[in-house]
Amino acid sequence: MLVACLRLTLCSNTPAVADDVIKPVAHWRFSTEETAKLTPHGGVHRDQPGPRPPEFPDFDSGNTAVKLDGKGARFVLADPGPTSDFDFAHDDAITIQAWVNMDQSIDQDANLYVIGKGRTQSGKFAGDNQNWALRLRGVDGQARVSFLFASEPVADQPKKDSHWHRWTSNVGFVPGTGWHRIAISYRFGDPKSIAAWLNEKKADGKWDMGGSTDKAPVVDDDAIWIGSSMGGSAGNSFVGLVDDIAIYRERLSDDQMQSLYHREGPQRNVTEFPEVRPLLTNSPGAVSVRIFENIGPHDRWMPLDPAKNPPIVGYDADEMLFPRLPKRYDDFGVRASWKGPALLQATAQVELPAGEHQMLVRSRGVSRVWLGDEVVARIGIRKGGGDAHQPVLPLPDAPLPGHRLVGFGDQETVVSFTVPSAGVYPIIFESIVGSSKIRVEPGETLLAICTSGDDSFKLVRDHAAASPSIPVTDEAIGYARGRIESQLDSLDTQIRRRAATAHDDYWAGRHEAARGWVAANPPPTIPSSPAIESRNPIDAFLAAKMETAKADAATHSHGDAAQFQKDVLPILR
Repeated sequence: MLVACLRLTLCSNTPAVADDVIKPVAHWRFSTEETAKLTPHGGVHRDQPGPRPPEFPDFDSGNTAVKLDGKGARFVLADPGPTSDFDFAHDDAITIQAWVNMDQSIDQDANLYVIGKGRTQSGKFAGDNQNWALRLRGVDGQARVSFLFASEPVADQPKKDSHWHRWTSNVGFVPGTGWHRIAISYRFGDPKSIAAWLNEKKADGKWDMGGSTDKAPVVDDDAIWIGSSMGGSAGNSFVGLVDDIAIYRERLSDDQMQSLYHREGPQRNVTEFPEVRPLLTNSPGAVSVRIFENIGPHDRWMPLDPAKNPPIVGYDADEMLFPRLPKRYDDFGVRASWKGPALLQATAQVELPAGEHQMLVRSRGVSRVWLGDEVVARIGIRKGGGDAHQPVLPLPDAPLPGHRLVGFGDQETVVSFTVPSAGVYPIIFESIVGSSKIRVEPGETLLAICTSGDDSFKLVRDHAAASPSIPVTDEAIGYARGRIESQLDSLDTQIRRRAATAHDDYWAGRHEAARGWVAANPPPTIPSSPAIESRNPIDAFLAAKMETAKADAATHSHGDAAQFQKDVLPILR
């Protein structure tokens, strides 16, 4: 029997209680002496380091895992036949456990298969025959535990996906945080029985696509796939390390699941991304700016890979004042819209004296300021919607006497920071602009510093800038906004023309083809006679046509007059 073979051969590299107490019907540990009939396809790499002591003491010091490269990379196990241990019907209980380690980020709404039965698109079975699946779903940068199965489709359902039933946890882990145990437990027919675990903790969640159901899952003899689905779809293929996958034909309790996970060492923060300072340099004497779009959630900081999501535009500015973003153009130079949320990043080298200073930050969205390698100022998410139906608040106080007030809808914070010794320091200002539902407009985003002993905030600029410092007053900011608008207009023109120039070869070819057609099809002679008085060729052709018609009507009768008198005129009367 498959199960017995797996247990007897591979019991040394996993928690000792797993097989003897809970008795899974299948257990894959991916060790060097594996005897399970798993057939690899694509980029499958065995003998990779798996969970090991001292962090995970239940595993052997030489424990190995398997690495899957995505793009359809998978293990395949044929279903033994009808009513096999892998077939789950109504009232059957299932628990699936796996260990995963992901380094690459997970796309929003991605559904990566760890293991599942059915939906292989083999052509032998229906395409939507998902008996069960343990997956990872991408939500706000986290890989969340997800369970999926399909019930029999019902004709005339209002939604095409109503026979799909997906449950997703409310919390997941951030890729790049090491090994994680994920697990799901469910009794088919009882949607309230669903339970999930992330590492040692039970995870809450909800049924989303298709909703919950008491219906039975689709059952057939389709294969079990580890790491992919849907014929090897790249978008559904897991990328990373997998180890210690187990399937049970019973619902494991929370105590039992706790007994299968032990970890030693300091507490891990696996649900949030560590803050990483952007790698930015500025042009000498300028504030260098770059803008990204469609960066993910607008209410938190996510890792940004410029190789995957390159900046849409980059330019140099005189100071850190941003009344608007450059206009967005498509690849043909046609005006388009920014795909929110956008990310504005600006950097400069700023000369600061030693001592305690103040920093003024204004923005509409989540923002932060880096001084060297440390975040010294933050602004959180703006409360309220994106419409005009907001409470009218009293005018705020100015940050210092005579200073410009923060604009309605913008946020403001003033923080103190200390510079240990005088010098030139790199400052990076990051601000998330707009969202998928809020217009991508920065309001009047700015960064200013009031140094110790000074009496005004001045906009941040590069220490080598030739222009004078600009105080945050109505007069000075108004003048600066006019200058910035003129600079952005010029930048918009450059971007538009650059995009249009990329298609010059295409249009040159079109023009050449048009000239060739004109050469092969010479134009007709323009009519000319004393009866034709015309200032342009089109009128000349029309006048000639009318003269020809008049002459023809004067010499030939076509029966039109008789028909008019007989058939048309009685109707008009």
